[in-house]
Formats: sequence, structure tokens, C-alpha cells
Amino acid sequence: MSSIIFYSTKKGFGKKVSGYIASESADIVEIIDQKDYDTENYNNVIFVSSVYAGQMKKGFKDFFNKVAENKKENQKFYFVMVAGQEENYKKFFNDNLPDKEKYIDDFFYAGYSYDFEKMNFFEKFIIKKIVKIDKSKEDFRKENLDSLVKKIG
Repeated sequence: MSSIIFYSTKKGFGKKVSGYIASESADIVEIIDQKDYDTENYNNVIFVSSVYAGQMKKGFKDFFNKVAENKKENQKFYFVMVAGQEENYKKFFNDNLPDKEKYIDDFFYAGYSYDFEKMNFFEKFIIKKIVKIDKSKEDFRKENLDSLVKKIG
């Protein structure tokens, strides 16, 4: 089965998650300024999105919408969220991409990472106030992704 992973990241955790999912067989593409990508030759299309203040990057939203419009009948689309609150990951998707859940065959929560060394002053301030942590912390939920790894393996 051929697979491709599209990810968006600001501090690098989305890239790390994508690498874990990929194994040797998947292509990995960081979404920076891509407007479109031909996914016709892929059975599995995986989207890994980071969350910043409850929002997915606008470029990622636009990209997802374009790719979703061209989903083929034999393709499986999977969505992986990288954020702090596991209980909100489907709500996050629906808030950011209303009416798009119909394109997704399965959802996964990958955990979160707060890397204080890569944050600016304002980001650190917000994380300290809202999340109530004052140092780098990572919670990589590999066990949540293992079924996805098997599906695309």
C-alpha cells in the first residue's frame, strides 16, 4: 500500500510524529506553501496537524480542502492531531474544517510537546498561564498511533 503523510509543524513535533507513522514506505511532505498535491497514486493519505491557540495553520486548512476535493473512492484519509487536549481533538477538527469529517476514515491523537527552548517570550508566557507548566514537556502517545502504523504498513 502506498502512503503519503502531509504535516504542519511550528516547533518540530509534527515532523517527529510523521516520522514515527511513516515507516520505510510512506512519503512525507511538510505543508508550507503547497497549494495542491497529486495524491492519485496513494492509497493512504495522512494529515498531521498541530494546533496553536485552538487553530490549525491556515495554509494547512486550505491544503486539506483542496486535497479532500480530489479524494478517490479507493483512498483512505486519516487525520492526526498534535495538541494538548486529547478529549477535544474531534471538536478541534470540526471547528477548523466544518463539514469535512466525511472525508476522514479515522482520527488519531498523537500527544503534545511544549519546547520552551524553541518558544519566544510571548509563547512561553501564554503556555505558563493557560497550560500551567513552566518548562519543556512532551507527551508522545505512540500507542494511539500504532493502529494507524499497522493500517498503512
